[in-house]
Amino acid sequence: MCFVLRTLHIASEQKHYKVRYCVKHRENNVKLMLIVIALVNGTTLRETLNELIKCAEFKNNHRFLLYSSVFIFRHYLFVEYQTIVYDLEQILRAKRRNMKDTNEELIASVLTENVIGHILRKILKALSYLHQYALHNNLVARSIVITENCDIKLTGFKWTVLKNEDIRKTLSLRNNRFFGRPTQWAPEEALNDIEHYGPHTELWHVGLLIPEMVTGETFHLINTTCSEDVQQYAEQLMKFQLPVPCSGWFPSGVKFSLSSEILQLWHCLMQPNYEKRPTVNELLRRNISKTIKSIDKSEIREALLIDAKKYRISLNEQAEPLQKWTQLVNYSRERGASDITRLESLYLGMGRNEFFSSVSHKDEIDDENPIYKIDFRKVPNDLLQCVCIGILKNHKKRAGLALTIHLDLNTIDMCTVVCRYVYKFVQSEIIGFINYVRISLEIIDVLKQREHTRAKHKSWQIYLERDEINKIETVAQVQVIFDGLTARNALVGYLACIS
Repeated sequence: MCFVLRTLHIASEQKHYKVRYCVKHRENNVKLMLIVIALVNGTTLRETLNELIKCAEFKNNHRFLLYSSVFIFRHYLFVEYQTIVYDLEQILRAKRRNMKDTNEELIASVLTENVIGHILRKILKALSYLHQYALHNNLVARSIVITENCDIKLTGFKWTVLKNEDIRKTLSLRNNRFFGRPTQWAPEEALNDIEHYGPHTELWHVGLLIPEMVTGETFHLINTTCSEDVQQYAEQLMKFQLPVPCSGWFPSGVKFSLSSEILQLWHCLMQPNYEKRPTVNELLRRNISKTIKSIDKSEIREALLIDAKKYRISLNEQAEPLQKWTQLVNYSRERGASDITRLESLYLGMGRNEFFSSVSHKDEIDDENPIYKIDFRKVPNDLLQCVCIGILKNHKKRAGLALTIHLDLNTIDMCTVVCRYVYKFVQSEIIGFINYVRISLEIIDVLKQREHTRAKHKSWQIYLERDEINKIETVAQVQVIFDGLTARNALVGYLACIS
């Protein structure tokens, strides 16, 4: 059994780069949720890895959506969860469509004030814990999920930055551009005021959820993403020191159906001066607004999950992701166990010296790491291995390399060395990013189990995926040489060829 809960797109690369499936476990028929992510570029890899690492930091916290296992196959990453969820964005869009069909759109709020207050309280509870260690940086309706048990959880940690990480350096590597939509930036974000960026900034984004839960649509402060216009709007807000007016998002009929409490809460959160915004704890103590309170789960079920089947994507949109799922099931019968070390090697192998560094091909690449400069002539035979890779297109060799593996390196460093050299094929436009992942992962699997694979995997072929570079049949011929003397001869021969 399988159905599609949600698909997310990136316009430039691949339509269904991230698909949320509901599946039944083959052994016990328990329903699971699998998010399948296509690692189509370096940015996707970096953001996915950040989310997985941060979720591991927050393990055992019931206010966050945490994965149970991660496994990777070909260029697809599978993230498994023990519960089925729907995100707030898809719920609001579906409920708004339904209200349009019944002509209720202009006379009632999409969610009642009780439900809005409950969701806000659960978000604030999650932030109260999170802000002890990190900033979320992606607080939007899509990052808030409702489980089948009616629990409200926080997810979407792809841009989360821990307190011990340098937020200034992180932003400088993004050309000093803050996270998220410019049309929703707080004044301190729009004015690039890093000194005053912090937990209070996230409360601005909590405020922006209110009109979205009332109208079912994302609220934008202005109608343009031009940085000059965004900055000018922020300057006007700071000049007059007035909260963002609610007149821009209330349909007239809805306005009179809401209490003054919810409007006062909006005004408190949307203060341009960050010092005038309340703290998370003040909001949780209900000193600011009586609206922020928990309600019974039965009310949440009635309001948010009664029409859960309508939240899934339409049948005509399911064909492609379901077809892809069938292919993936046929490809892979194994499950992983939360192992993200291979992903770190893939990322560092792109020549990055730290996790938040840029993934643009044009940026400076870090090749100064000593593990990339091992001279095989100085390595004794009992510590020497070699990996040889040849790229063939239409049965003709296009490129090749032989690289040194020093057995004194730890496994992760070995894998990083392999990834770094395979990535040079991407930089030379011999293969695309997808096949960088394919080749690297297969070699990593052999190296991680090298004691058991010496006899089995001396050489093999990988038939590569078609991508923006590989338009014709492309094969990678891979050989791992475990014998030190044979490895030395191969490396000497390769050195002679390139000299």
